Amino acid sequence: MTVGTQPSAAAQEAPLRQQELQELVGAVQRLSLATTLRDVQEIVRSAARRLTGADGATFVIRDGDCCYYVDEDAISPLWKGRRFPLESCISGWAMLNRRAAAIEDIYEDDRIPHEAYRPTFVRSLLMVPIRTRDPLGAIGNYWAAAHLASEQERRLLQALADSTAVAIERIRVYAELEQRVRARTTELEATNARLAELDELRRRLVHSASHELRNALVAICWFSDSLAGRLGDNIDKEQAEQIRRSAARISAVVDDLVASADLEQEQIHLRREEVDVAALVSDSLAAYGAAADAKLVVLSASEPGPLVVDGDRVRLAQVLDNLVANAIKYTGAGGRVEVAAGVAQDDVVLRVADDGIGIGGEDKERVFDPFFRAQAARATAPGSGLGLHVSRTIVAAHGGSLTVRDTPGGGATFELRLPRRSRSSGRPRDRAPAIG
Repeated sequence: MTVGTQPSAAAQEAPLRQQELQELVGAVQRLSLATTLRDVQEIVRSAARRLTGADGATFVIRDGDCCYYVDEDAISPLWKGRRFPLESCISGWAMLNRRAAAIEDIYEDDRIPHEAYRPTFVRSLLMVPIRTRDPLGAIGNYWAAAHLASEQERRLLQALADSTAVAIERIRVYAELEQRVRARTTELEATNARLAELDELRRRLVHSASHELRNALVAICWFSDSLAGRLGDNIDKEQAEQIRRSAARISAVVDDLVASADLEQEQIHLRREEVDVAALVSDSLAAYGAAADAKLVVLSASEPGPLVVDGDRVRLAQVLDNLVANAIKYTGAGGRVEVAAGVAQDDVVLRVADDGIGIGGEDKERVFDPFFRAQAARATAPGSGLGLHVSRTIVAAHGGSLTVRDTPGGGATFELRLPRRSRSSGRPRDRAPAIG
C-alpha cells in the first residue's frame, strides 16, 4: 500500500502564479498598444480585478486636489464618475503617501470615509498608487468578505499600476506632440497663405507694369522706325536703329519677367498637339539666320528625319529659340552653332552646341536659376538671366529635362529631352536617327 503525500503550499500556488503572470503580461501588452486614456481605463479595470480575484476594481485619476473615480468593474456599483477630496478617501491617501494601502476591515480603519462605503458591498480593499513618484492616480481592488491582501497580490497590482503609468505618460506625450504638430501646421498654412497672397500681388504688379512698359516700347519702336525713314544722315539713322534695338531688348526682358512670374504661380497651361520636330528646328533657324549672319556665325542643323512629340508647339518653339539665340549671342565671329535632333532610348533629344565663351564649371548648377548670369556672360552681352529658367520650367512641364555640358573644343551644349509620346498616347513611334 502506497502512502500519498500532501503537496506543499508552494506547489499548490504554482499554477495560480502562472495564471496571474499570464494575466499581467497580457495586460501590459494591451497597455503598450493603447492610444487613449479610455483604452487604458478599460484594460486596467478588468485586469486589476482578475489579477487578485477581487469582487470589484476601480480606476482613479488625480484631478487637481480631487480623486476622480473614472471607471470600475464590480459586482455592484461603487463610485464611478464621482470626485472626492484627496484628504478624504483612501485613493487620495495612497497618492499623497505614494504607497499601497491594504485594509482587511474598512470599518476598523480611520483613513476610510465610512459613510461613503456603507451603500457598497466593500469590506476589504487594496489600493496602490499609479506611479510612486508624483502619482497620476490609483488602482483599487475590493472584496465583499474580510480579506487581507497578500504581498503577492500587492506586487501584482503595483506592477499593473506601474505599466499603467507608462501608458498614460506615453499617451500624454503623444497628445502634446500631436497638438504641437497641429499648431505648427496651422502656422505654416497661415504663412503659406500669406506668401501666396504676396506672390499673387507681385504677379499682378509684374503684369500691370509690363502692360504699361509694352505700350511705351511699342511707341518707341514705331517712332524710331518712322524717324529713321525720314532721316537722310546715316549717323542719325544708326542712332534711331540703336533706339529701336534697345527697346526690343527691353521688350524681351519684360516678356521673360512675365513668363517667370506666371511659371512661379503655376499659371503655365500647355496646349498639347503633335509637334513636328523638323519644322520646329527649321523655323528656329529661319528666325535667327539673319542674327547669325550679322555676327558671322555659322548656324546649321542636322536632318532630324520624321520625328513627332506631344507638346505645346508655341512653348517648345520658345525654348528652342532661346537656346539658339543664346548660342549665337555668346559665340564670336567665325564660330559655329549646330542644332541636332534625334532619339535616345525613349526620348526625343534636341541639342544646341556652340564654340563660344562656354560656362564655367562652378556656374553650371546655377545657370538655370532665375536672374543668374555667369560672369563671362555678363561681360559679353546683356540679358535678364530669366530665359534659361523659363525654358527649363517649360520643359519640366512637358515631363522632360534641360541640361548643359561643355562642348569638346570649347563652348557649351544644351540638351533638351522630351518623351517621344505621352503616356496616354497609343500612336506608333516614328523612325528617327539615334543621337549619342
